[in-house]
Amino acid sequence: MENQNSRRVFFYPITFSPRFHSDSASHFSIKIEIFRRDIYRPITGKERLFGQTSLGPPIQLKFEIPSGFLASIEACRQHVSFVLADVEPRTREILVLYAIQLNGESRGRAFELKADAEDVEYHLMEESKGWTTCIPKSIPVHECSICLEELCDNEESIETHDCSHAFHKLCLWRWIRTKSSCPLCRHPIYARPKF
Repeated sequence: MENQNSRRVFFYPITFSPRFHSDSASHFSIKIEIFRRDIYRPITGKERLFGQTSLGPPIQLKFEIPSGFLASIEACRQHVSFVLADVEPRTREILVLYAIQLNGESRGRAFELKADAEDVEYHLMEESKGWTTCIPKSIPVHECSICLEELCDNEESIETHDCSHAFHKLCLWRWIRTKSSCPLCRHPIYARPKF
């Protein structure tokens, strides 16, 4: 029985504004929350969200990158490694790539960014690899009850485990950032630990 795990970081910008001084540094204020999401993938049918668990208190990062360091990935990487030495290297690398992307979007001008971010560790349990579970019967659903748009067969959608309600994956991920129940019936999805 093999368990597939992967990690991804999602950024949710709150404000992004160019600064008008060409020689100024770009300022970052990012709150990172770390989660574990347990997903069950049956051989047939939709993936199911078993739950989400917070893996620790949020990390608040405040730093700046002088404009000259945003000119190349290597220069930016060295600067970020210096100012965020206590941050995990994988997270630093993602911040570097995000900073370079934002520098391009601001056309090389310094900027100020405030954002929330999620560092999500996915635990994928696949039926084809020996995982089994008692799955409630699915009810055919044709629309995501969060965004009210149609659920197409070729789109990524997911069902909640206990109540079998289906949603677009991204809609459900945004929903469970702030709520701990199914968006449709309010059945609990997970318990959010307090820190």
